[in-house]
Amino acid sequence: MGISGIISIACGGGHTLAVRADGTVVAWGINSDGQCDVPAGLRNVVAVAGGDTHSLALKKDGTIVGWGRNYNGQAAPPPLIDAIGISAGADFSVALRSNGTVAAWGNGYGGATSVPQGLTDVVAVAAGAYHNLALKSDGTVVGWGEFGISSSVSDAKAIAAGWISSMILKKSGNVLVTAPNYWGESIVPPNLSNVVQMATHYGRCAVLKSDGTVSMWGLNSHVPARATNFLALALAGGHSVGLRPTGVFIVEQPENVDKKLTETAAFRVRAVSSYPVSYQWQFNGVLIPGETNDSLTIRNVSAADEGAYRVVMKTAVGQNPSALAKLTASHIHQHPQSSTQLVDSTFQLSVGVTGPMPFSFQWFKNGNLLEGAVSSNLVIWNIQQESAGTYHVVVSNKAGSITSSAATLNVQCNPTLFWNQASVPSAGTNNLHIMGWGMCLDSIVINTNAWISIDGTEIGRGPDAVILSVAPNNGQIPRRGSIQIGTHNFVITQSGEEAGTTLVGQTLRMTISDGNGVFPGDGIFLFVSSTGTNNFFNIVPVTGVTAATNGIYTYVKSDATSATLGFHSINTTLTFVTPGTGSYISTNFSGDMQTGQFEMVSSSASFSGDVRPDLLWQDTNGVTAAWVMEGTTFVRGALLRNGTRVGPGWKIVGQADFNGDANWDILWQHEDGRITAWLMNQTEFIDSVSIRKVGPSWKIVGLNDFNNDGQTDILFQHDNGKLAVWHLNGAAFINSISIRNGQPLAPIWRIIGVADFNGDKQGDILMQHVNGRLAVWLMNGSDFQSAELLRNGHPIGSGWRAAALADLNNDGNIDIVFQHDSGKLAMWSMNGIDFVSAMLIRDGQPVAPRWRLVGPK
Repeated sequence: MGISGIISIACGGGHTLAVRADGTVVAWGINSDGQCDVPAGLRNVVAVAGGDTHSLALKKDGTIVGWGRNYNGQAAPPPLIDAIGISAGADFSVALRSNGTVAAWGNGYGGATSVPQGLTDVVAVAAGAYHNLALKSDGTVVGWGEFGISSSVSDAKAIAAGWISSMILKKSGNVLVTAPNYWGESIVPPNLSNVVQMATHYGRCAVLKSDGTVSMWGLNSHVPARATNFLALALAGGHSVGLRPTGVFIVEQPENVDKKLTETAAFRVRAVSSYPVSYQWQFNGVLIPGETNDSLTIRNVSAADEGAYRVVMKTAVGQNPSALAKLTASHIHQHPQSSTQLVDSTFQLSVGVTGPMPFSFQWFKNGNLLEGAVSSNLVIWNIQQESAGTYHVVVSNKAGSITSSAATLNVQCNPTLFWNQASVPSAGTNNLHIMGWGMCLDSIVINTNAWISIDGTEIGRGPDAVILSVAPNNGQIPRRGSIQIGTHNFVITQSGEEAGTTLVGQTLRMTISDGNGVFPGDGIFLFVSSTGTNNFFNIVPVTGVTAATNGIYTYVKSDATSATLGFHSINTTLTFVTPGTGSYISTNFSGDMQTGQFEMVSSSASFSGDVRPDLLWQDTNGVTAAWVMEGTTFVRGALLRNGTRVGPGWKIVGQADFNGDANWDILWQHEDGRITAWLMNQTEFIDSVSIRKVGPSWKIVGLNDFNNDGQTDILFQHDNGKLAVWHLNGAAFINSISIRNGQPLAPIWRIIGVADFNGDKQGDILMQHVNGRLAVWLMNGSDFQSAELLRNGHPIGSGWRAAALADLNNDGNIDIVFQHDSGKLAMWSMNGIDFVSAMLIRDGQPVAPRWRLVGPK
């Protein structure tokens, strides 16, 4: 059927109610209890509701009228005068009052009329057979009665209730249905969207979408093809009703739009009619050619697009213009400007913006939020070096946020120094002045070791000065450091003392020139300061006869170039020509004298206490062991930590003395980048110490003192071939530097380790090619000097890999130890970078396949 002039509809159990535009009510359908007998004279009605066999009408004055079956008082509403909404259940009724509370009357079966205590801020109500839903202003839904929702739901914007079902439209656009699902009513169709109204009754659910079409599911859910262009929808027990306009009815007006420049703005109108509708958009009252759809899109918004927009809709029976909608385009018309400023000056950055107010501002420096910088201007007072950086501002309003372009503030501090370098004796100084003009205190940065310190400055009182202290260099190796003042790098070099202050961890290679009757006899021998005990030594013969093997010694540095060594009844005067080399004179208690030459070197990695190099192993189970060696002769094997296994993923990567006790410690790296050191006392584990984590693409390939500070540093190789060094102080990280300015090593080369191959007391880097060739980078600290192929590029045989670096034959030169895939060991005896001979170790007897030679290197 069709009835005109209707503005609102509702359904009961088997009847339908409709409100006419003149405020009267018409009803039809089952009239078993008079539910369709509209009271005579009923006027000024704004909404209706239908129960199973009763009807309700809400009047404009806030009163409610009821009729039909009234056995439980459901058609006899209380004397309310502030009702703004109504709904009817099976045989009870509910009303929403203007103060946000709910009233209920009629059959209270299942608690249907027991409104929850304290329920307020309600904006909509819906009644089922014996349950209710209430939508609050904060988007939560409260239910009570039989078959109601069991807990509150949030973020809702509309509700509907049926016989034993509930529907909730979320602000996200999703529809939630709770019901026993006897007929599939709880299974919401997938991809359901653009819902503007919901309705539910006995075993089925329906929604009205923004395009005027209906989607329905559950019992008797067929929707006829003609069910289009609806404004409203209602469901009864066995029928459905839709409200369709006859002229142009605007369901959704275009809304104001706030956008940023270059964004896209869109206006949309939704109208329904029984007749075809045509559209024409206007801008500031002027027709926009070609814009004849229900939506208008403005791409790449500019300031010229700001103004008022509306659309005029026409049908065969009339036309209807939409409301005006405004477009505002927020944009920055003045960005902050870059500048160069002097130290101690004041500078202001500003931003200018156009768009709807209010605006908020937040300034950033180098990407970091500046606390309190929340106005359109940023004033930087008393500019210092740390004031330099890039600044930008984020401007926000209701249209969103706009980020300004970045402005760079450069701070000018370009001092003039009277000189750029200084040389300091090994004794150091407490009063080194760096003189110049135009210094900035905040620009002074120490960029080398802790032996240089700044004691004070004299700035702004004539010539500027930075006052430095340089600590004494008691070591034998000269050192180089610097500080940076503005853009100037001031270099400080300091000489070392020829004579060292201690023999701990050192080996004297002593060659007898002349004399007799003086310990140790004749030939060449090694006087080795024992690890762990500062005054205990071992004698290691190289040639000739040794009269004693160990004992207590004394070592006293006499001056910068001489020291006295005493052991047993022999006194030896050491005269240093260079740091680490010189001549000696030994005299025993009988007055016999012996002379010769000596060379002092750091003791090799030894786990037996004789400070002759031993070989370090790790097996596939994580067990570690040492081969105690006497030169190239295997003596015995010794498990480290009594054979305790390390966890999976850990590999030995080097050996060094990390805690200064003259014992060789073991460095480990995990496959995830963690680094730790085992502090050892010969083969006995003492403790472990963690060193900071590195990225998993970096692998440790060697240990050496790269900056000549007496501390072991770590050499890394990246998967891409780049090399870098971590400078350490013991096990503590100081800084990192790149080798060869980050120039990568070709991936066909694998670094073996670091050792002094050319006798300059600097660590050189040994590497092996995939084809078996070996090469060495000769280094000066961390500076690359040259590259040399060993044996003129003659490759080692297939299956051999270089695995360890040590002076096994005690000739003062680093030798290279190889391991074959079969487990055999061999050694290249070297004289500097020159190959001397090759030999098998242990007569070529192989080790078990699970063992891998890992050091020393």
